[in-house]
Amino acid sequence: QTCALPISTTLALGQQGTWTVRVAAGSTNGNLHYSVVWGDESAANTSIMAPQPSVVQTSSTFTHIYSRSGTYTPYFTVSDDAGHTVTASASVLVTPLY
Repeated sequence: QTCALPISTTLALGQQGTWTVRVAAGSTNGNLHYSVVWGDESAANTSIMAPQPSVVQTSSTFTHIYSRSGTYTPYFTVSDDAGHTVTASASVLVTPLY
């Protein structure tokens, strides 16, 4: 399995970002489970999204709003029922409003 998503994104403070995680799976072992750690969990009251089971769904879309400017590295994880896991990350630059 491989996992692809945009490498970098720039957002204005308070702007909602959208990321779609696409998985190229040769042969899947049951359901795919998607989760994300946004990188601002200590800075904002956000939660880690629980894995979302899907019957061989090869993509999942996530949205998030950062409440502080800075550079963040969200980590997206996809696993299957057999325990195979792949993780991808991106760089997000959140610019302040002037």
